[in-house]
Amino acid sequence: MKRRNPLKQTNDLAGCKVLVTKGEKSGNEGIVLGKGDKAGQWIVSLDGEDGILEMGFPNEISLLFDGSGQQGLN
Repeated sequence: MKRRNPLKQTNDLAGCKVLVTKGEKSGNEGIVLGKGDKAGQWIVSLDGEDGILEMGFPNEISLLFDGSGQQGLN
């Protein structure tokens, strides 16, 4: 079965789980709340922290994928 990439269709990261890859918060995980004010920027709420950050994709954040619920992907 061919898998579809929802980002190619919608170009929307809202609701996606991400990992911060650069800067002071590197290594933290969070959820994208929506688009930021600038092109390529997204509003991210980090797990276990108050407040929100505006971060760039793919320069500062990367998508996380949990394949634990899908057999054959682990």
